[in-house]
Amino acid sequence: MSRRSFAVATVLSIIALGVPLTGCGNLLADAHYNNALEEFDEGNFEAAIELLDSAIAIREEADYYTTRGNSKSSLQNFEDAIKDYDKAIE
Repeated sequence: MSRRSFAVATVLSIIALGVPLTGCGNLLADAHYNNALEEFDEGNFEAAIELLDSAIAIREEADYYTTRGNSKSSLQNFEDAIKDYDKAIE
């Protein structure tokens, strides 16, 4: 099962069980992050950036900023990559 399928299955099972959605933001952010890692590994850097933007909007994590910086660097957008690396260090 891919990370993406696992993340979707996890969220759906939580909803099906009627678990309150408070705290599910973390699961959703992690799902976006895991999907971004897959996109990055496949060389789909723009898609990875979009997913990381979504993850960061939910919860700010150093790993999210670092991976987004790596994606931007791969697209030779070094100025924005440095901003993400600085935010990760922060």
